[in-house]
Amino acid sequence: MKKKIFTLALAGVLALTAFGGCTGGGDDSEKSYVVPTYEDDKEITIGVWNGSFIYLKDQHIADLADAGINLLVGHYDVTTEFLDNCAAHNVSVIPDERSWNGGTPSYYSHSAIKGLCVSDEPTASEFDSLSQKHTLWKQTMGDKLFYVNLFPSYANSGALGGSLDSYVSGFINKVRPDVLSYDYYAIQKDPDNSEVNRLRDTYFSDIDVYSHYAKQANIPLWYSVQTAGHQTYASPTTEELRWQMAVAMTYGSKALLHYVYSSHESGYDPMVNMQGEKLPVFDRVKTADLEILAWDHIYMSFDWLGTTSVLGSKNEENWMFTLLQYELPLEDVNGVSDVTSDEDVLLGSFEDEDGNKGFMLTNASNPSEKKEANVNVTFSSQYKGVLVIDDGEESVIALKNGVANIKLDAGEGKFLIPLKTK
Repeated sequence: MKKKIFTLALAGVLALTAFGGCTGGGDDSEKSYVVPTYEDDKEITIGVWNGSFIYLKDQHIADLADAGINLLVGHYDVTTEFLDNCAAHNVSVIPDERSWNGGTPSYYSHSAIKGLCVSDEPTASEFDSLSQKHTLWKQTMGDKLFYVNLFPSYANSGALGGSLDSYVSGFINKVRPDVLSYDYYAIQKDPDNSEVNRLRDTYFSDIDVYSHYAKQANIPLWYSVQTAGHQTYASPTTEELRWQMAVAMTYGSKALLHYVYSSHESGYDPMVNMQGEKLPVFDRVKTADLEILAWDHIYMSFDWLGTTSVLGSKNEENWMFTLLQYELPLEDVNGVSDVTSDEDVLLGSFEDEDGNKGFMLTNASNPSEKKEANVNVTFSSQYKGVLVIDDGEESVIALKNGVANIKLDAGEGKFLIPLKTK
């Protein structure tokens, strides 16, 4: 990582601030900030599940890469031509091999292969078998990923074998995975109101549990995003896609996997149909992905420390917040002394290898309700400015009495790096 010095006149700061949707203040003097910069050599994993037997031609893979996808998960039809096309577009593949029992697929040595999906949503009773398979895997399959994706809490209790905590901790203790991956589809249709979707109450508490155990085991957290409408699940708008991805990143997720690319089942609204033709959700995914990829090298340079919920002054209670078990108390957030907001927000705390603080601030309100959050973040006294990263656009604002005023649109998250003066 390199350091650079920004010298910004206040007028210039305010101009950047107005564009970025933030407000700040200070005196009329010129300020110099020490602003960390990050090499563009790290990339977040943005994947997509391919849930059907659809053959992806070179153009399909090129279109996915153009939409920010760098990983295909659960693919069935694995040919050399397909893998060569993926490699040419820097797209990795985790084929579906849920029947794996020790054999080595003929394609396994191809450079595009990241690993194999050996199980999707296993029950707790399957963990002993998965543990044995993982032991065999390490003896025969090298260092490629032994990939398993887990249930959310709304799976039946028999599948979980108890609580979500016991399910997740049991998986980690028995299987010893290299990543902790799960899916949770939060956005549901409201039969009484087609304009506003409903949220599952345990959306935040599930990622609270998963991120806690991933951090405890020192392994990356992977999250599968609800991208396709199906059954009772709504087809997400661009704002709802942004929101799911921002929440996941606020909890430190290192991979975001869209579900689903295509589906042979009726009632699905995926990215493409079974003929490989793009559907409207494809462009929504592309928009949300490219916004993240514009600054993912910065995000990936930070380690997640914990996440704090902040109840908005307009609200008496957020039931989703009351279910959190492992949130970081605001008084334990290093670098921030106070956060107030008119609407509910989440604050993720991060730190890079040089000790620079980072904060992912995300509007926690139901994005379909179109609520704007106006947030005051009070930073510790050593900081005089803040670098605000908004969909890859960077602006530096001066603090007034240590406070930055940040506006978050519905579904929006912004990354903040507090700055000292030279």
